Amino acid sequence: MWVPLESFLKKDLHWCIVYDNIDIHGFAFPQFEVFGLTANLCILIAIKEFGKAPEFDINSVLTTERMTTMTPSEIIRNFYKYYNANVRQFKKNIEVAKI
Repeated sequence: MWVPLESFLKKDLHWCIVYDNIDIHGFAFPQFEVFGLTANLCILIAIKEFGKAPEFDINSVLTTERMTTMTPSEIIRNFYKYYNANVRQFKKNIEVAKI
């Protein structure tokens, strides 16, 4: 199975849930789903390849409105910045829970 890369910029099949302040993106295609890290990578590659922002918010900071004022490189840079900060916080929460 394959889908056009540009599908990862469209909102019609997109879904997102937030778990411990981390946005988990997914796409519900007719015969399968793509979600999590795989979906994130597809979104980022599509942004770079097509030079445009997705039709949906990436997170509470990277909204569709804000992304219209940014270059694709700025969107990608901010995506990683936000994602890494949240993953670090998630790891800290796990360590605190072990205590």
